[in-house]
This record gives sequence, structure tokens and C-alpha cells, in this order.
Amino acid sequence: MRKSDIKELGYILIHPYDGFESLSYHKTGSPILSGIIIMCFFFFTLFERHALSFRFNFYSVENTNIFLVFISTFVMVCMAVIANWALSTLWDGKANLKTIWIVFGYALAPYVAGMLAQTVLSHVLTIDEGTFISIMMTGCAIWSGFILWFGMLQVQEFSIGKNIACILGTLIGMLLILFLSFLVILLFQELFAFIKSIINELILRIFV
Repeated sequence: MRKSDIKELGYILIHPYDGFESLSYHKTGSPILSGIIIMCFFFFTLFERHALSFRFNFYSVENTNIFLVFISTFVMVCMAVIANWALSTLWDGKANLKTIWIVFGYALAPYVAGMLAQTVLSHVLTIDEGTFISIMMTGCAIWSGFILWFGMLQVQEFSIGKNIACILGTLIGMLLILFLSFLVILLFQELFAFIKSIINELILRIFV
């Protein structure tokens, strides 16, 4: 990761259309920087659940499952990247897996920064001033959405209609991946249970 990558990210956050056009043309962008942002999405989500002021914290810290938080943040982004890449390949999209990873990571930057700011501000603001946090997080989510929209539009070189369809298809693809992953996990659980029962039966017959 170079200093120029951080400068490029800063430009993309302010000028997403031109920034991603340049990124796509010059084949720039840092998958490492994108990965750091996505990992920050996981860590800041975890940090938020533990460090958010009690006035705004509706999470049960004792019941926080790190594995589930990891699945709902980092793994979900990975699923979105894979689903988008698979769909864009079928629809003659121009972006490869690396570029899509970069776009998703860069698009998360405003929202991730907002999460950190929300955690800090929760210890300063009162309940009555909590509306400011809600407005800020909504703005960060919209900002991230715009960056993702323009990023996909530029790197895939889709029309507006096709870009909408690709984003909706990505959401459906994520659901399919989740469903298939759930089936695979159930299948392995049944397989392990079957093997365990066979081993127990053999032990009983040999030693009892």
C-alpha cells in the first residue's frame, strides 16, 4: 500500500464518478487498503457493541458472538464481492474480482468512519442530541451507497438500468450463497453425526 493509494481513496470519496473512472482506466487501487477498510468494518462493529455509551447501546455485550459479528460484516462483504463478480461475468462486466473487491472496500470507508465517530460522540452527546448521530449515520450510509453505485457503474461499464439489475442480483446472489452455505453446514453436521455413531457402535461391539 502506497501513499498515492490513500490520496486516490480521498479523491474517490469526494469525486466517486471521476475517481473510479481513473481507477478503472489506469488499473490502480489497492486491494490491501480495501481489505483494511473491510476488516475495520468488523473491528469497529465489535468495538461499537462494547464501547458505545450505555445511553445509545441497545446491544447485549454479554451475548455478543464474535463469530456472528465476523459473519455479518467481513464474510457478508466477501459474499457480495463474489456474487457481484459471478453475475457481472455472466453479463459481460469489465471488472475483475480484484477491482470489485477494491470498489466494495472503498465504498465502505464513509460508513466505517461514521461508526467510529458514532462511538466517540455517544460519550459526549445527550439522549436529546442523539438525533444528530442518527442523521450522521444515515448520511454516511447514503454516501457509501453513492460510492458503490458510481464504482460499479464505472468499473463494470454498465448502463444505469443494468447497474441497478446487477446490484439487485448481487443481493439475491448473497442470499443464495447463504442458503447453500447453510445446507453445506447441515450436511457436514449430519455426516459427522453419522460417523460418530458408527465409531461409537464399533467401540461398543469391540470393547463391551
